[in-house]
Formats: sequence, structure tokens, C-alpha cells
Amino acid sequence: MRTNEFFYWLQGYFELSGSTAALTPDQFSCIGRHLALVGADGAVRTSKARSIIEFALDGAMTTEVATARLRAEIHHQFVHVIDPEAGPEAQAKLNEIHAGPGGIPNRPGMRC
Repeated sequence: MRTNEFFYWLQGYFELSGSTAALTPDQFSCIGRHLALVGADGAVRTSKARSIIEFALDGAMTTEVATARLRAEIHHQFVHVIDPEAGPEAQAKLNEIHAGPGGIPNRPGMRC
């Protein structure tokens, strides 16, 4: 799995489920297994997500805090890496789609 694919996969869960609930330990484990599929070339970009998952699983961070931080990290990856790779026009369209009418662009939430 490539780094961007991992972030699309995880964002897809949040976007399609519409859930704002904290992830469960089983869900964090599943995410960790998928993250293990990301090659070594993605280690730097996924290091924060790895830490969040580890903290959630070992109890160093509540699942509520870990879920919020993981969502923020996904948002960061889309806004600062994935969307810009698509170019300014595509990024503007994505911001418009996800902000919605009268919405706030670049807020954590739905990104594709």
C-alpha cells in the first residue's frame, strides 16, 4: 500500500461512516495493520499516525483524543501533501466541494 492510498483508505472510513465517535481499540488495531502495509518510503509521512495508534493501543492516550488527532493528521496530509500534488485548480475544486455552500475551506473533515 502506498502512503497516499493509506490516507485515502482511512479518510474514506470517516467520510462514508459519518461517525464522530471515537475509534475502538479493535479499529485502531485494524488501522495499524493497514499502516504496516505502507512501504518504508512512507515512514516519515506516516510516523505521526503510527505514534497516535500506538498511544491509543497502549493506553497512553484516550481513544477520543487519539481519534481526534488521527483525523487532524489525515486532514494535514490532504491539505499539505495530497491535494497540492493534484495542482492548484484541482485543490480549489476539492476545497469547494468539501467546504460546501458557505462552508469553511480546509477544515478537518471530509477530503477526497
